[in-house]
Order: sequence, then C-alpha cells, then structure tokens
Amino acid sequence: LFPDEKDGLWMRPFPKNEESSMLTFDDVMLHSDPTSPLSYDEYGIKKKDKAGQDQKLDALVVTYGNGVPTALQAMVTLQDTIKIGVIDSPYLSCLPHGLEIVIEATRQRNGEFLPILFADVCKEGASPLTSFIGKLQAKGLLSKNWGITSASPTYNPLGCTATFLNQEDIINGIKKVTC
Repeated sequence: LFPDEKDGLWMRPFPKNEESSMLTFDDVMLHSDPTSPLSYDEYGIKKKDKAGQDQKLDALVVTYGNGVPTALQAMVTLQDTIKIGVIDSPYLSCLPHGLEIVIEATRQRNGEFLPILFADVCKEGASPLTSFIGKLQAKGLLSKNWGITSASPTYNPLGCTATFLNQEDIINGIKKVTC
C-alpha cells in the first residue's frame, strides 16, 4: 500500500505535463479513494467542477504536511466502517477557496454538511487550522459536527516545531464527529 513506512509516505506520482498545473494558494487536494490513497483530485478557483460528486463520503479530514500521510493511513484503516475524504491544504495563511468548494460540493451531494475533523500536526494552542474554523463558520460552511485533534503536548528536545500526530488521534477524532 505505502512504498515505505517512513520517507516513502511523502512519495506521490509525478504528473504528466499535459495533466499538471501549478497549485495556487487557493488549491487543495482531496484524497477519497482508500484503495488508492495516494491518488487525489485538485480543487481551487480553476478546478471546481465536481468536487465530492463521484464518491459518497461520511466525513472529511482537513490537514497538511505530516498530517497527510497519517490521515491517509487512517482513511485506509476506516475504509470498511467510515468513508473519509482527506483534504490536503498546503496553504495555511488564509482559507483556501478550494476547501470551500469541496465542503459546499459534498454538502450538495449529501444534503447536509459532512462532519469535519481538523487534524493539525502542531501542538494544541499553536494550531494553524484553528483559523479555518472561524472563517468557515462565518461563511456558513462549518458542519455542526466538527472537531480538532492536535499533536500531543509532550516535551520535544527538537523544539516546538517538531510535533507528532498519530493515526489513532485521527481515528478517535473521526469517531467522535460521526457518532
């Protein structure tokens, strides 16, 4: 499933020239197929056709960086019970338009907002995804069933920049927002 349980989790297929386009700050990537977790669709201002219309999802996980491979592992583990879509949001300074597109499209498909778990790789209190929550709420795009999970508040000799979010944190968070 994953080429290597360490650095191989960062590997992605290299897009062909005719398929690739530069990601903008408004683009996000939606991983929604647990049988092929490294595949994804891009959504943003120029890429907003059918976000979430091809699959029936039970919940969304919004994450970035090290949280993506961890969330993909959780997606594969949960595939027989809870269908989750993992949204990789590489731009954290502002709410990406692609995230709004995916949330709205899945709402239209399901008739209501899907539960959302924000899986932040930073420790609680230093979580950049918390700004997304307020912005989504202000725009009327936040599910009433949402949660956030962050890295454990443990001592780390490498400083506050190296933190650890694990698969169990994401699985437990998804179970809470979908019950």
